[in-house]
Amino acid sequence: MTPKMQEIAGELDKARRGLLAAVQGLSQAELDARPKPDSWSVGEVMHHVSKIESGMIGMLSKLALPAIADGLPKDPAPEQSVLSMVEHLPVLDRTQRITAPEFVRPTHGISREELEAGLARTRGELLAAMEQADGYDLSGLSRPHPRFGPLNLYQWLALSARHEQRHTAQIAEAREALAAGAN
Repeated sequence: MTPKMQEIAGELDKARRGLLAAVQGLSQAELDARPKPDSWSVGEVMHHVSKIESGMIGMLSKLALPAIADGLPKDPAPEQSVLSMVEHLPVLDRTQRITAPEFVRPTHGISREELEAGLARTRGELLAAMEQADGYDLSGLSRPHPRFGPLNLYQWLALSARHEQRHTAQIAEAREALAAGAN
């Protein structure tokens, strides 16, 4: 992988390790418990992350792979960092609630095994899609984000890691709220 894609893959890996550490040791009942009636359970957060990652796979498949087949040029700056391209976006700001679009809203009550298998499957597929697109100039391929406007594919990939970090913080908040409610 080029340094650019390695950087993104590293951020995705760091985010996933954080998410899995945040849910470690939780029972199925704890995964399914909602800290408030209008909040997602930890299991729902995990399912949502998997659905977002599936969307990233689809975006790469629909935008990058056909463009590569049509002669997309090589990336002129494969060593350039892309994380700085999304640092200004308030993804990690948990003070503002964001309503997820219907197609990425989670299902409640999925088993831990299914949730973990789904996360492993989507991550494997995403990394495979990233490898197929590696080395090509993804900066000219873009889609609008519902909140942040047009983003190129590099930004979308980097944003995926930040998105997962946001939800890891949500999981920590849910665990605290549930622990406080149990006392």
